[in-house]
Amino acid sequence: MADQNTPSQSADITTTDIAMREALTRFRRRMLTANRAFIQSRIAEVEARDPTAPGKKKIQRMAEWRHCDWNPEPDRWDEGQPYLQMVDDDAVPDRRMDGVYPARLRTETARQIYLDMLQGVFQRQAEARAAKEGSEHPGVIPRCEELGRFLRYAHELRDPDVRQSGVAEFAAGLDIHFEDEELEGIGEEAQGEEDEDGEGRRRRQEREDRYHECVRTKCEHLRESLEQPNDYYSSLFGRATIVADVDCDLEVKAGVLTGAEGYQGQWPQWYSAYLYCRKYPDDDEEEEEEEEEEETKPKWNDDVPDSPNIGEWGWRIVFMEVDYCDPWEPQQLYGRRPRFDSIPEFLDWYSSWPDHLTERQLLSYRRHARGWDGCQTDCESECEDHC
Repeated sequence: MADQNTPSQSADITTTDIAMREALTRFRRRMLTANRAFIQSRIAEVEARDPTAPGKKKIQRMAEWRHCDWNPEPDRWDEGQPYLQMVDDDAVPDRRMDGVYPARLRTETARQIYLDMLQGVFQRQAEARAAKEGSEHPGVIPRCEELGRFLRYAHELRDPDVRQSGVAEFAAGLDIHFEDEELEGIGEEAQGEEDEDGEGRRRRQEREDRYHECVRTKCEHLRESLEQPNDYYSSLFGRATIVADVDCDLEVKAGVLTGAEGYQGQWPQWYSAYLYCRKYPDDDEEEEEEEEEEETKPKWNDDVPDSPNIGEWGWRIVFMEVDYCDPWEPQQLYGRRPRFDSIPEFLDWYSSWPDHLTERQLLSYRRHARGWDGCQTDCESECEDHC
């Protein structure tokens, strides 16, 4: 029976890998196009506002937008036009305009080491949560296999967010980081060279062995960080000290924060997390008196689009808004509840922000981000704070 199942399992893996790769390709294209268009639109606004202003002044106005800290020195100019007119991939320093950061766990062995570490952490986390709440044993928490497929092609996703929306990144690799020299000659593309002689294979194997030992060390440090006694420094969901939470209809057994981006004032606007969760099942056995009481209470809004399989246990990316406190309206972002059955579903959503934000909303982001020294209204005046 095992031999009969092997081909179909292999086909499934191939299909899911292709789906992940295609989703990332769509994501790169949409995110790059959207961010370039946004910057071009801001350039047009600055030019229209005062076309005779010095180039340095125009760049300073652009710098009012998040991460737009372009250098107005002469070496960043091209034929008398500001460098930012070029809108290159490196237009935003230290930010990739397509939002995709390259894979760092570059071999299957490295990814399995990482997933094995997470598996142990999440299992112990779920058991500790169940014991603390006095609930039944959580059972076996499945491995994050889809996360491993994603890590084959990328280490994290991070919207450049020049618009200052406060959206979080998705750091799938958490705090696993490498220096460039640690990755030299490592990866599937470096394996199995046909013209490689015995000495070359030996050297490659030695590099990979050192790399895998480095991965084990980094994973052990990450495990210690996640499971440390001090909740303040842990990023495990339920232990991390944050001012955000999932909607009350979501049951979570285990998971970890994967992003806290978009600082506006003191706190980030959104967190992201990777959670083993499901929507609580509906209770059809309520007492009649309770049903009568419920008729007089506000009803939970179930009209907001949600993941189709949210009622089943699974690993999901979930976004949580800071200080959200409406018990009858679910959290919403970009036209839906931000929780996803699969990473490809998340990728298509994460790059869809141009479909949901008007020019007025984009301007209001920057006004809000200025905090105490900016306007607190959303009027249509041409005052300095609103332009």
